[in-house]
Amino acid sequence: MSRMRDRHTREEADAKRLIKKGLTPEPYLYEIPEPGERFEYIVIENDSSQRVGDKMEYPEVVRRLGKKIDISYYLKTVVSLCARFINYDESFQPSFEIVLEALKKLKD
Repeated sequence: MSRMRDRHTREEADAKRLIKKGLTPEPYLYEIPEPGERFEYIVIENDSSQRVGDKMEYPEVVRRLGKKIDISYYLKTVVSLCARFINYDESFQPSFEIVLEALKKLKD
């Protein structure tokens, strides 16, 4: 969050310089949420750090700057969470006959 706050501060300073020169500034990429306010983020690929907080970006920033989404993060967290639910749900469990057949194959 502090990284995003720093970028927002730089954007504000750049916008003030442009306004002083009589130019129109670009809209801010980094809008800082209020304390306690929820915000959307996307985890992006980032070689410099393994901490998730350093890989977080606002969706608009990812779109505008063409940053790459960290697919492996989502596979490890979201997909594995869904897999855990599937593994424990009775409707996804193999039938008794399939289990017996697999056990017979292991014995042979």
